Amino acid sequence: MKQVFLYGTLRHLGLLEIVLGHVPHDRLSAVSLDGYCVARAEGHDFPLILEQSGSSCDGLLLSEVTPAEQARLDYYELGFGYRLLPVEIAGQEALVYFPEPDLWQAAEPWSLKEWSALHWPVTQHSAREIMGLMGQVAPHELGRYFGRIRVRAYSTFLAQSNPSPATLRAAHSIESVTLRGGRLSHIGYFRTDTLRLSHPRYDGTQSDEMEREVFLTGDAALVLPYDPVRDRVLIIEQFRMGPLGRGDPLP
Repeated sequence: MKQVFLYGTLRHLGLLEIVLGHVPHDRLSAVSLDGYCVARAEGHDFPLILEQSGSSCDGLLLSEVTPAEQARLDYYELGFGYRLLPVEIAGQEALVYFPEPDLWQAAEPWSLKEWSALHWPVTQHSAREIMGLMGQVAPHELGRYFGRIRVRAYSTFLAQSNPSPATLRAAHSIESVTLRGGRLSHIGYFRTDTLRLSHPRYDGTQSDEMEREVFLTGDAALVLPYDPVRDRVLIIEQFRMGPLGRGDPLP
């Protein structure tokens, strides 16, 4: 059976769960790979594994890798400039995702603790979008969309970490929206999803099921018209697809 040595970000069990769809605790063991080190890619937050005599890098050895697990790992890694090569760990062969030669330059040693604190809060959202595209977008095309995926991930992070108050509006939460299905309509510089849903109305009833498109992008500026003569603004409250797609707790 195949074994895969997981270093860098895939040592984070939260990310591993998103990528695999589960955490196979009974098939994971902590190991070190001698003769290699892990460094941050210059200008990025992700790690590179490099040969370095006298060094060793910590990782997780995933044993008895199933075809489905291998496919999900390949989808997350191979489309971003990595290749799968064999190494020897404790007298056994394991596969490792190595960066393509000369694609990136190595910077300082990479730290899982630092990455977890600074980058995991956003990466979890980009990883969910990437794995949600499996079967819809070819892995070699993911790289061209990744910049915008990260923009959307940061927008979702902001929505969930600093939600707008409900002191002057209804507190209908995202959990009160009933999703009955959805599909990817388009992905390019922007992304559009088509969703079937119903939502609470302000008279206390639930709306009929509807199909709506949601345009997914990063955060945007808001222009608020103001009447200086009457010193008034006019605000309309209604359920909006944009905040729902952004992950706003109160859409």
